[in-house]
Amino acid sequence: MAGSNFGNKMVGWLLKSPLHGLLDGSTLLVSVTGRISGRPVITPVNYTREGDVLWVTSQRNRQWWKNCRMCTQVDLLLKGRWVSGKVELIDEPDKVVRAFEHLFTLAPDLAKMYRVKSASGDTLDSQKLASLSERSVVLKIILAAGSVHS
Repeated sequence: MAGSNFGNKMVGWLLKSPLHGLLDGSTLLVSVTGRISGRPVITPVNYTREGDVLWVTSQRNRQWWKNCRMCTQVDLLLKGRWVSGKVELIDEPDKVVRAFEHLFTLAPDLAKMYRVKSASGDTLDSQKLASLSERSVVLKIILAAGSVHS
């Protein structure tokens, strides 16, 4: 999720408040243990849901996701409740391409947002998709049993 530190704090506050329903369909808080500090790093992120799987993307130049290189589990504030999930970091460019292709079938409007459609607008432009995969990572988070339902 792009934005300033102030913007992230405001989104985080909103997600923790009784007004969290305004953002619940697309935004959550992810908490990971800092790889250097050992302290929780809590970041608002956008997500796409597929049953018990959440798909999260991040730009490679962001720092928060790098903590997921060493972890297998994350905590999430999802729909007003803290839940946990098993995380798989997808950062190899060819695997990122496949993850984005899957994500774009789940949420076609994301392909427009990422501007990876071909000139005709009916297919994905492979060069744009390859470029996107070089500057992005994808996290696949499988919610723990008993987590928040859709």
